[in-house]
Amino acid sequence: MIEEILKRKKLLTLELVPTSGPDLSNLIREAKTLRCMFDAFNVTELIMRKDEDLWMNTFYTAVKLREEGLIAIPHMTCREHNRRGALSDLLMGMCGGITDVLVVTGDRYKEGEGVVSKEVFELSVIDMIKLVKQVYSRFSMDVTVLVAANSACGDLKAEVKRTAEKLEAGATVIQTQPIYDVDVFREYMELLEQAGCKPKVLAGVLPLKSARSIKFLENKLGIKVPEDIRVKFSGLSKEEMEREGVEIALKIIKAVINFCDGVHVFSMGDPVLASNLMSRLNL
Repeated sequence: MIEEILKRKKLLTLELVPTSGPDLSNLIREAKTLRCMFDAFNVTELIMRKDEDLWMNTFYTAVKLREEGLIAIPHMTCREHNRRGALSDLLMGMCGGITDVLVVTGDRYKEGEGVVSKEVFELSVIDMIKLVKQVYSRFSMDVTVLVAANSACGDLKAEVKRTAEKLEAGATVIQTQPIYDVDVFREYMELLEQAGCKPKVLAGVLPLKSARSIKFLENKLGIKVPEDIRVKFSGLSKEEMEREGVEIALKIIKAVINFCDGVHVFSMGDPVLASNLMSRLNL
C-alpha cells in the first residue's frame, strides 16, 4: 500500500494511459523502465470519444502491473461505472492484490464531442468512496482510497469543503490537479489544516508542452495558469516550449515538496517526458 511508503518518504507517482488494444507488453515495459524513478503508477480511465478507443480495462491493467512487482493505482470514475460494474472491478482488483484505488468523478463529456459512449453517474464520488471501503472491509482487506482536488479552481474554500467531505467518506490521500501557482497551493494546504483535515497530499505536476495545452487546462479542466507562465510560452518554438515546460515543472516540484507528501506526475502518455523530468530531480 502506498500509505506504507508515505510513512518512510515522499511518494512519487506517475500517470499511465491504458493500452488501446489487447497487448499490454509495451506499457508494462515502460513502467518497469521507470520503476527506479517512481514508487507507484496510476492507471487512468479514459473517455471513449470514438469507435477506435478500445481502452483496456483499468483494473485489469493494474493487476498485470502488480504481477510484475509494481504498485498500481487504478482509477475508478463515476462517469464509467454503475454499482454492478464497480463491484466487479473491485473484486478483480482484490483478487490481483490491488490495495490502492483512486476515486474520481471523471471528466464530463462535452457537447459536440461526438462521443460514442454514455456517461453513467449512478453513484456520486462520495457514494463510490464508501462503496470501495465497504467492499474491501467485507473481505477483511485493507485499501487506501485516493481522491482528487483542484487547488487552482478559483474557489479554495469550496474546494476544501468538498475535500473534507471526501475524507469523511473514507479517503485518506489527496492527489491534486496540476499546480502552477505555488502560493495558491500553499493556501489550499493551510485551509485544509484549519478545517481539521490531515490527509496525505500529493501535488500534481503536468509539464506544459505548448500554448494550446494551457488553453486545454483552463477551458476543459478549470485549472488557472498564471500570467507569467503564459508570457514565457509566447513566441517559443515547439522544442523551446517543451524545455520550458520541464523547467517550470522542476521549479514547482522543488517549491512544494517540503510542505506536501509527494508528487504525482501527469505524463499525458509521454513516458520520455516523465523520464527527462525525474532524471533532473534530486529529492
